[in-house]
Amino acid sequence: MFSTTCHEWHRLGLKKRTAVVIPNHLVEQVAREWLHLYPTEQLLVLSTDDMSSKNRISTLNKIKTGSKIVIIPQSTFKAIPLPVSKEKEILEEEIEATRDAVEKLSSKKFNVKKMETSLKNLEFKLNTLINRKAKTTELDFEDLLFDSIIADEAQSYKNLQYQTVALSGVRGLGNSNGSQLAFDMYCKIRFLSDKYEHAGVLFSTGTPISNSIAEIFTVQRFLDYKNLKNMGLHHLDAWANLYASVTSEFEISPSGTGFKPTTRLRAFNNLPELSAMYGCIAETVTASELNEYLPCLDGGYPMIPPLKGGKAQTIFVDPCETQKYFIDKLADRAKDFRNSPINNDNMLLVMYHARCASLDMRILDSSAPVNSNSKVIACADKVKELYTQYNAEKGTQIVFCDLSVPNKDKKALKAKIIKLKALADNGDEKALLELDTIGFDQIESVNSNFSIYDDLKQELLNRNIPENEIAFAQDYRTPLLKEELHLQLNSGVKRVVIASTTLLGTGANINKKGVAVHMLDPTYKPSDMEQRAGRIIRQGNTLYESDPANFKVNVIYYATRNSLDSFLYQTLENKSKWIEAFRTAKLDERTISDIASDSLTFAEIKAEISGNVLILEHLQLNKEITKLETQQKRHSQQQHHYQDSLSKNEALANRLINTLKDIESDIQSYEKAKNTDSKIINATFNNVMFQDKKDVSEHLFMKWLDFRYKAGHSTRDVESGNVLTIAGFNINFEKTVNWNRDQYTVNVTGKTSYSIEIQDVTEIKLINVVMSILNNLTSTLEFNKRLHEDTLKDIVTANENIGKEFIYLDKLIGVRKRLIEVERELIGIQDDELEQKQKVA
Repeated sequence: MFSTTCHEWHRLGLKKRTAVVIPNHLVEQVAREWLHLYPTEQLLVLSTDDMSSKNRISTLNKIKTGSKIVIIPQSTFKAIPLPVSKEKEILEEEIEATRDAVEKLSSKKFNVKKMETSLKNLEFKLNTLINRKAKTTELDFEDLLFDSIIADEAQSYKNLQYQTVALSGVRGLGNSNGSQLAFDMYCKIRFLSDKYEHAGVLFSTGTPISNSIAEIFTVQRFLDYKNLKNMGLHHLDAWANLYASVTSEFEISPSGTGFKPTTRLRAFNNLPELSAMYGCIAETVTASELNEYLPCLDGGYPMIPPLKGGKAQTIFVDPCETQKYFIDKLADRAKDFRNSPINNDNMLLVMYHARCASLDMRILDSSAPVNSNSKVIACADKVKELYTQYNAEKGTQIVFCDLSVPNKDKKALKAKIIKLKALADNGDEKALLELDTIGFDQIESVNSNFSIYDDLKQELLNRNIPENEIAFAQDYRTPLLKEELHLQLNSGVKRVVIASTTLLGTGANINKKGVAVHMLDPTYKPSDMEQRAGRIIRQGNTLYESDPANFKVNVIYYATRNSLDSFLYQTLENKSKWIEAFRTAKLDERTISDIASDSLTFAEIKAEISGNVLILEHLQLNKEITKLETQQKRHSQQQHHYQDSLSKNEALANRLINTLKDIESDIQSYEKAKNTDSKIINATFNNVMFQDKKDVSEHLFMKWLDFRYKAGHSTRDVESGNVLTIAGFNINFEKTVNWNRDQYTVNVTGKTSYSIEIQDVTEIKLINVVMSILNNLTSTLEFNKRLHEDTLKDIVTANENIGKEFIYLDKLIGVRKRLIEVERELIGIQDDELEQKQKVA
């Protein structure tokens, strides 16, 4: 899509030079596909080494004198300098906003240490910028004549820094410090927006909202900053005050045990206005809508294969005693990091250890006993089952696991991480970016002596799956090797691939023979789960195309009961609630906080693995309350609707009685006055009688052109005087100014007035429009009679329903009371456990 957009920009001469920013590993693939679509296109394709100190000057000169379309890896684009004046201006804005937030929070006795650190970092950047040596021969972003940016996989830029006072302490907003990658893109887009009246900026992403409610605000800051600023909504507090709600709900603690109320941004307010603003910058196609845009297979089947059972499956396993004991101890660690037996213990490390314990204790302690009922065993059994079922077709399967790496990769990866950490400690931003890309899970996993990858592979070998049909994605890191892996999977040479989300979650078209995606560990982001599933829920599956009536794909989650899986699936539930709410928003609803299909799947898993029947009841009660409150809201809206419609319809019915009389009178007048000769029209203007239809049409058209010219220079509503009288009916023109366009009508007036919208009409069409109004008066009469009858029916319906009470009110009250009781019991359980531990201590 973005290649076509860019091609058209330059074909029409709308843009001079476009930076097409692509994730590093997709650059060559995008270039090949671009040239396949446009073989004669002149592209400049950069590599990740082109902005190294040795190649920097020559690369910038190459861009300056090269092609109009430049395909640039993300890391290379970030290295292209921005004009100093613009970067200084933006940094000063951020410093001012941060300093203001610090002052306001300090006065309210909030802890502002983190924000003060952010302020110091911004001031350091500004001082570094001011003290930078004068530019010599190095070209910057402005010198290279870029006037447009296209960014693929734009979710990479959503971690943009922000400041807040009102939302301090609220969970679910993401990292306020943001990433340097996002800030660099933000600065360059701000530069283009200020320099050019119509800056070309296009973001392409399958997950526009993936992790935090603040991402909607972030996307608007990138693509609609001027509009936000004009409305005073360019600060998060002002935006959230208008469009978001803060609520507290009971949540499972990070260790997977205990409950506490947690404050988060959970709902959207003023949804029609927010959706309208977002719709001005975003063209969104949801997964459910995608099939509507794609052609159908023979027999009318959709292009994308359906899920088996209609939704993702979940396989639950029970924890062993070692897992249970470890998870109980995690709760104590999380409450007192100072006395933790782990050096530099923190919540992120607790979360990592809890996730590992949910998967396999041997990740943390290779001497831990083998759990014969682990996720790996369950996964190996399911992989073997599907392997056998689709053996003839050579069906392929993907297993995702982020908490481990293959043993043979650990030494090299560990050395790389140590080197990157040393560079990052010295302020190397490229190293920081690469560490962020690798991720905390993979960084920690290199210190383990146990590998889920090798363990799962051995289990598959034990089930007689040939070794040459099993692959680790980590063995195919270069673009050429990745392409080889993709070909082997699409041809069925490799039947099972084990991978991390980073390596195979995006940019991998490997679904030609795909039958299943297995997820051994839940991620933090719904978008990551969506990207994983997206490797198989996509068009182009040859097994499905050969048998669309019977073939279905499998997406399978694995969850351990009474573990951190409960917290993570709860997190996914919270995030997927508002993501799906926004994607499926109906503009007649002002607030949405309900959940839909995908969210329910995560919620059911959360309840199942928590091990507490009260949690399941709490979930069910919340669902029931949400449903009943929605029904009560609709009942209330219906009551207001009936009351409003009653008075309006009564007035309309009275007006229609008079209108019907006027139309009947107009029909009689027209029948008496019209000429039986079709070539002659009984028409006059200023007491001048026209002899034939041609004279009438010429006169009317000249009056229309005159009116259109004069009205076109006015910004207000305009109505002409009478321009012609036909058979006793006066003709005039009218212009009405609407918010998005001007509306022009021709009016024919007798006892009442009849109007038809016109725009660019010819002389013949204009006279025919007028005559059609007069010749169809009888049809107009019939239409208004039916309207009158329908109005009377609506009046009867309104009278019958006004005053009716909500029939489920007692049920709603009862469910709310039970929810309060359940929440008190949940708090009581936690208090009892705390008291017992204090006694033991």
